Amino acid sequence: MGVANARKSGFPIYPAVLKWAREEWGLFTLEEAAAKAGTSARSVAQWEAGTAVPTEKQGRLLADLYGRHFMEFTSSKVPDEVPFDLVPDFRLDPRVFEGDRRAEKRALRRLQFWAESCSLNTLDLYEMIEEPPLQFPGDLRARLEDCPEKFAAAARELAGFSLDDHFQLPEDRKSGLVNTLRDRIEGIGVIVLKSAELDDTRARGFCLSFDTLPVIAFRGESPGDELFTISHELGHVLLGETGISDPYIPRVSGGMPAEIEQWCNWFAGAFLMPSDAVHGNVPTWKEAASISDDDLNAAAANFGVSAHAMLLRLIQLGLVDEEFYWKVKRDEILNADPDRTPYSKCERDSYWHRSRNGDLYTCLVLEAVALDEICWHDAGRFLETGDTFALWKMPETFRA
Repeated sequence: MGVANARKSGFPIYPAVLKWAREEWGLFTLEEAAAKAGTSARSVAQWEAGTAVPTEKQGRLLADLYGRHFMEFTSSKVPDEVPFDLVPDFRLDPRVFEGDRRAEKRALRRLQFWAESCSLNTLDLYEMIEEPPLQFPGDLRARLEDCPEKFAAAARELAGFSLDDHFQLPEDRKSGLVNTLRDRIEGIGVIVLKSAELDDTRARGFCLSFDTLPVIAFRGESPGDELFTISHELGHVLLGETGISDPYIPRVSGGMPAEIEQWCNWFAGAFLMPSDAVHGNVPTWKEAASISDDDLNAAAANFGVSAHAMLLRLIQLGLVDEEFYWKVKRDEILNADPDRTPYSKCERDSYWHRSRNGDLYTCLVLEAVALDEICWHDAGRFLETGDTFALWKMPETFRA
């Protein structure tokens, strides 16, 4: 069937635009597009070749999948719009870049757009309630040649994240350290988001290092791992380095990305486990070839961090031989099956939405509602939920 006749018999779509929307903008395979349109991959290929056309319903379904307006498909010109570029990727393990990464890139693209929107929305909300936005302390702006130990101590002091936050919590409440840390970091002008979609990527977190209201996003893990990821991303804020991260880097790494990740790892370790506190709580330790699991887990529990983070810190401080980590423990730790419910699978109630958006952003939305600057429908748009009941119950989560 010729293109002209094909257009007469179906939706008047232009093949080049349809192919661009799938490949360049949407990052979808033929099979994924076919599943959405309720047809075969061969049919979608024919639509993109101009030898057949979809129905209007199929065109609308594809437009919804690709995140485009379906009327764009009737244009004879491919949009000159540049697809949304991802921030720099600082992950150093080559395995994360293997295979078909289109689904991961789509997820990261949506996450980046969400995080940028949260920062801009926060500025709007401050203007609505007639308050100046929080400013990230200029004294915490660092460079790679600066000592991460020094800046970790300064960050703890300015954020008010004291060792008492660690040591005065009973063992069964150590998981609350994550909320305490988020609260302290948001108090110095950093938006801290928790992302369900990061569960579906091979990234642990990312940072958008804006001058005003920078954003940290982390995925749902064990509380100890979450603490380290958040602290690592805070290191990125200090350095002014926007990017996607996985704090657990391979042994052989070189170049600027590796230097940045190593600095942020050292900062995170010093921020969560200050040198004097580590030595003060384990006074009998000396440089050793290894450490028993019982001793390692006890030290980690004391600081509320993961055994992995604790071991890395002990190596940083010269208390455990580095070879023990690389030759004995690294694969064991990384391959351990995490005992957790994926954040994306948790019940999406008022607490879930508050946790996702963080207290800084959520409180601003609720305050704007209380001042009649926005309605509950607008609040749902800001918090990306149509669950009216969850919105109405959200103020109660702050009184619990």
